[in-house]
Amino acid sequence: MTEQQKYYLYASRNLTVPDGVEYSLIPMCGGGRYILLYTDKELGDGYTRLEDSIALEQEERAWLTRIKITVNARFMQQHAQEYSELFSDFCDNLEKQLAEEKKKLGDKKKVDRAKARNKKCKQ
Repeated sequence: MTEQQKYYLYASRNLTVPDGVEYSLIPMCGGGRYILLYTDKELGDGYTRLEDSIALEQEERAWLTRIKITVNARFMQQHAQEYSELFSDFCDNLEKQLAEEKKKLGDKKKVDRAKARNKKCKQ
């Protein structure tokens, strides 16, 4: 399967969005003015890469969640054939496992019925 590009969250007091950066937010909450950027590009000086565990305001977390969903949905659309094949393989394997389990249960029921008949015959 195609490997998805890694995206990073950056912050900066520089309120300009570099070329090629698609997702950005200038939060209206909090003290100072700054910009959040979510990109698969390496940003240079003036931009600080943030860890996923950083404490974000509720509005910022909601924005980041929406952007992550957008990025993942776009990736899935671009690789729809691969996802379709993976899902088809998963369903085929699941059907096989269910058929095996059904057979095991059927065999167990036959054994249980045979034991019950034998028990009746001995009495």
